[in-house]
Amino acid sequence: MDIQELKELDTESLRMEINNLQEKYAGQREAVRSGKEKNFSSLRIMRRDIARAMTLLRLKEKGEKLN
Repeated sequence: MDIQELKELDTESLRMEINNLQEKYAGQREAVRSGKEKNFSSLRIMRRDIARAMTLLRLKEKGEKLN
């Protein structure tokens, strides 16, 4: 999901998106660990997406303005 799309979500939708991303990350991590998936870089990208979403959630909860 693009950062602009994440900015448009409300806090509850953003929490659900974070949960979805974390579940996908866990599945991908397990696939890499078991050898089914060889793309290790996808884990880094997914971690960054989760961090971006969590940062936006924190900013929205604090009431700070998003650019």
